[in-house]
Amino acid sequence: MGTARVAALSALLASLLAGPGCFKPTFHDRAFFCADGGVCPGGLKCDKRHNPPLCVSEFDGGAGMGGKGGKGGAGGEAGHFDAGVDAQDAIDAPCVGPVSQGCVAPADAAVGMCDPVCNTGCGQCYQKCSVSPAGDLTCNTPYNPSIPPLGVLAGPCQTSQFSGDPSTQTDNCQPGTVCIQHNVCGPRCYQFCRKDTDCQPNASCGIDAGGGNMLCDVPTVTCDPVAGAADQVGSSGCPGTVQTCYLSSDTGHTTCDCYTSPGLMHGASCVHARDCYPGLTCTDPYGNMGKKCYKVCRLPSDGGTANPNESSCAVAKCTPIVLSKTGALTATYGVCPE
Repeated sequence: MGTARVAALSALLASLLAGPGCFKPTFHDRAFFCADGGVCPGGLKCDKRHNPPLCVSEFDGGAGMGGKGGKGGAGGEAGHFDAGVDAQDAIDAPCVGPVSQGCVAPADAAVGMCDPVCNTGCGQCYQKCSVSPAGDLTCNTPYNPSIPPLGVLAGPCQTSQFSGDPSTQTDNCQPGTVCIQHNVCGPRCYQFCRKDTDCQPNASCGIDAGGGNMLCDVPTVTCDPVAGAADQVGSSGCPGTVQTCYLSSDTGHTTCDCYTSPGLMHGASCVHARDCYPGLTCTDPYGNMGKKCYKVCRLPSDGGTANPNESSCAVAKCTPIVLSKTGALTATYGVCPE
């Protein structure tokens, strides 16, 4: 790149940074992954000895690794950083910003803590507030800063950690969401929430993210959760071949999702419906024995047309579920108590 072009770009960058509300971040050593072509922001250099390659301020000069030798030689400084000056000036970590201007963090939030629901409180504008696998709040740069974050809620995603440290976990989900491996569908983006109204229509704030943080569940849909039909293509009412129909013992609603591997069988202790194998739900039908996986059945009082793939109770009669959120009895589906 010519001197005049470098000067022009520098002048343009200076004018942008001087504008109102613009923030010039500090590019920390080893806080970024290299973009395609070995590109790093803010003058950092790409160390390809890491997997994935990391942006660093300096490193030792092994063969072809940025030594002080001839420019472009095997140990030369330009030999490893083939992106050159043009690539170094081509990228800057974008500010991710709050989820929305109307999002309000809780008034009792501890000083210095970030809020993953609103994505506020991090010290650098390019960082995203999230929750680590240990349930701790974190402020990290989205992975990879050169790739736009995913805009599809519950879409597939990727995570990365530096040196296996859970506190440095980053992902490529949008601010206000996090990438988690919730079930056999693989890692997906889930939305942070404090209450049901934070979630999309027909979805509840019901997934525990650890540390008192919660995530929105997938929306409820009409499907058949009865054993024998819940996991059958064309019978369950769920799309594809991986998702199956589940009955919530909290609300009585049904949803299409994947089970947590390995799926628990009848009588096993559980926490959520999707801990159980398809055709079962997690409930405490007697109110005093703790939640277990029970076979879902269609109540005789339903009056509807049963799916031919549905399986009935082997011995005892189908028993209604007492919904934990309302205390009401289910009217369509119950469980086999045996």
